[in-house]
Amino acid sequence: MSNPKFKRGFKKFADDKSIELRKALGIKPSHPLPGLQLAEHMKVRVLYPKDFPELDPQSLSCLMNGHKSGWSGVALHANGTPIIIINNSQSLPRQESTIMHELAHIICGHPMGEFKPLSEGVFLRDFNKECEDEAEWLGGCLQLPGIALYYAHQDGLSMESIAEKFNASVDMVRYRINMCGILKRRSR
Repeated sequence: MSNPKFKRGFKKFADDKSIELRKALGIKPSHPLPGLQLAEHMKVRVLYPKDFPELDPQSLSCLMNGHKSGWSGVALHANGTPIIIINNSQSLPRQESTIMHELAHIICGHPMGEFKPLSEGVFLRDFNKECEDEAEWLGGCLQLPGIALYYAHQDGLSMESIAEKFNASVDMVRYRINMCGILKRRSR
């Protein structure tokens, strides 16, 4: 994970959006926000490769074996409705991170492709570095907001305990703690 440059105000937007969405769902800013609950609130369906039995075998195999290809998920339109397809062969924390990342694409209004099964596999969206960086940052804020990390750290929770509480990987917790400057604040 890198530390990309964002347009002015994007990080504040991401922090504010994370809190705003929690408040809309009646969740305290420092508490976990389950990705499936947020998706339901946003009226976005979360689907898995098995939900597409009509796909040609090669496309379905591409989606079902995403753990080998590194494929985690994608947000796209199906008949004009936003959906997320995630690789459920990955760990639950990875799936949670993927849902948040893909919801972040939708929140940011990033262009999404249409779902079209192709005989050579499934090609769903072009890669756009700026959009991916924004979705990575906002997705991280949705899953692990700075305020939640601050209070968890103040309460003496270990990175492993924070990861378990927020259904995140320890690597993601470490990254967000570093990016939010939590350890620097504590050492003052």
